Amino acid sequence: MELEEKVKDGQTLSPRKEVELLKLGNLSLFEIYAANYPMSKYAEIELVKQGKPEWIKPYIKRYSFCEDAEIELVKSGDSELIVLYMDRHLLAESAVIELVKSGNADGISAYIIKRPLERKAREELVDLGNRDLIALHIANHPDVSLPL
Repeated sequence: MELEEKVKDGQTLSPRKEVELLKLGNLSLFEIYAANYPMSKYAEIELVKQGKPEWIKPYIKRYSFCEDAEIELVKSGDSELIVLYMDRHLLAESAVIELVKSGNADGISAYIIKRPLERKAREELVDLGNRDLIALHIANHPDVSLPL
């Protein structure tokens, strides 16, 4: 059975077939599949690497990414998508650390406003040396010490 038929029949796909689906470039077919099933780890990573907001936005409104896909999202540097993702889902600690290391001020600010950074991420924030972000963390989380 062809990939398109499987999707339209509501069948689940193997991780390899999910990546094939992404590479087809057919947004409506992807939306049909994603409305019913979350993607595999490999397909989520591919989805983020493709960097198509019109594909990623509807997906993250329904599902959270695996940790590796979250890290790819942070590495993409797309502040709009990162903030949208964080509005709906918690980032894994490794993704938060990557976010802080990236220096993406919009993403870091959005995270800090919602929740304090964990110890390793706070260390990275101090190493980053962005005084505005450090001040924002202190103002929003005065009970959480920074390693200054």
